[in-house]
Amino acid sequence: MNVLVILLQVYWDNSKDDKKVLPIVEAWKEWTTKETKKRGIHSDYIYLNYMGNTEDSPYTGLQRKSLEKMLTVQEKYDPDEVYKNLWKGGHKLPSHA
Repeated sequence: MNVLVILLQVYWDNSKDDKKVLPIVEAWKEWTTKETKKRGIHSDYIYLNYMGNTEDSPYTGLQRKSLEKMLTVQEKYDPDEVYKNLWKGGHKLPSHA
């Protein structure tokens, strides 16, 4: 799979402008998704460090075999999900694939 990763960085000074700026960012993301799907070049993959607050999971765009491998490693080294439960932030692997 060939993937081009694009980062859109938007800065603004006043948090009061969130309601103005964030919908523009979302509209851009929706437009790019629609366009890439229309052209047959879309990938659901989102680079983990570029995920925003609106994405559900960084794992939706992974190939199934990659997710299965990560779950196999987790099961081998952390079957009781100790590290998953101790780490309070971030995106966790799903409990069941």
